[in-house]
Amino acid sequence: MSGRKSCEVAAVLEQGEKIRKMTDEIFSREIANHYAKYRTVLEDVKATKRSAEDTTAEFDDEAKEMFGDDAHNLLADFINVKKSLSEQDIADKGEKIMSELGRLDKKLESADAQAQSIRNSIRNKNWYCDAEYNQAQSLLRTYESLRSDRVDLERRMKNLLSEENQRASSMRADSARLKNLAEQIANMNATAKKRKQADALRKELNDALATVNAADAEKFFAADFSALKATNAQVIALNDDGVLSSFQKQYAAVTDFQARLIERVALWHKQKDDAQALFEQMEHAAAQSFIDPIDSYNGEENAQRINLFDYLKTFSGKDLGGQYSRQRDKAAELIRQEKFLDSMPIMAAAIDLAEQARQDALNLQENMLKKIELAGAIQDVMDELRYDTDLQIINDNPNDGFKLTCNIGDETIDFKNVNIDADGNIVVDIDHKEGKGANCSGAWREISKKLNDVGIPLTDVRMANGASVLHSGQAVNTSAGQRAVAH
Repeated sequence: MSGRKSCEVAAVLEQGEKIRKMTDEIFSREIANHYAKYRTVLEDVKATKRSAEDTTAEFDDEAKEMFGDDAHNLLADFINVKKSLSEQDIADKGEKIMSELGRLDKKLESADAQAQSIRNSIRNKNWYCDAEYNQAQSLLRTYESLRSDRVDLERRMKNLLSEENQRASSMRADSARLKNLAEQIANMNATAKKRKQADALRKELNDALATVNAADAEKFFAADFSALKATNAQVIALNDDGVLSSFQKQYAAVTDFQARLIERVALWHKQKDDAQALFEQMEHAAAQSFIDPIDSYNGEENAQRINLFDYLKTFSGKDLGGQYSRQRDKAAELIRQEKFLDSMPIMAAAIDLAEQARQDALNLQENMLKKIELAGAIQDVMDELRYDTDLQIINDNPNDGFKLTCNIGDETIDFKNVNIDADGNIVVDIDHKEGKGANCSGAWREISKKLNDVGIPLTDVRMANGASVLHSGQAVNTSAGQRAVAH
């Protein structure tokens, strides 16, 4: 059995290099973007915590006497909310992930050094390179493993950002509630000093009602707000004794309504913020783009990028764009209707759809680049053998394979379909029209040798009647998975 040639080792190393570049360009950038956003949100969390720690409130003796259990309960609520905010852990959890990314980068540098060592070993080597080939295969698996690890780091950083966004939203709601409690305590302290001053108490009731956001109250508790305004007017119209006896109950009703409204508005804002954040995440997932495979192969720096769903539809026929658009439009309409909770599962499904589409597109891109490289390698061989070559893309789609027409004199070799099947096997269909006095067997032995030299093993070439061209009178091994047929 023949040993491995240096060109085969180089082909495996090139495959590893492509995996490395793709991994570094896509996932490292995404991890860095997620970490930058996470740091911004973490700073918001720190600011909210500092604000809570700086917020203070205490009842005066007059207020404790006047409001009794209400004052005790309100202060206990304030203390609990402040304690919850003050005890928030503000450690940077993303640093660990970034450290792991650094360790992956060092492993990648080590793998690159090993790749260079293998290249140095096979340079100008004129004997078999079996050991180097095995080393290159092992290195390829290392690159694939590092890519998998980097994908996992991206997922973890993305989840950390999502969790921090949710925590920041909840803390903002609690901070608003804390400030409202502090304001209530301050207002109740002031009110207690004016207990015997009925006019001042009437003003307090008016002022308390005036602090209620009328637009929010009409939006969320219209009937309750209408009843509250009516009872407030009735109490204010009472005589002084009536105001003094009714004030505490009515003031509690106003402040309780205010607290209930603020909590409802805070919940509404939290749900809205969560929905809008998930909508942006969904749009980001669907906004990914890819370079045309031919431009990518040619290294076009200014090549136009193709949207993820258009890329899949163009090159694989898989049309997911319509499904995503319907989910997006439905989620947008539900958000417009302020049905935030209803929109969340729809956006989560759309994100899953976009993530799966991205993975499909990455696999499709990798397969098409392999087909382009295969067709280019065969064309280079035929050019070297002094054939005039014409390479065409079948159906203008690299995923459908390539047609290569080669002419020399009155001889034509038509590589009708240069492709790679679903199992990763090279498939080449050939139509060979011999010239006068041509030696088909001799020509194909030379072509076969050249193709083998560049890492394209040609198992056999058969005539239309089934006879072997390369193995005349010999048993033919057809188990290698590659084929070429001459008609």
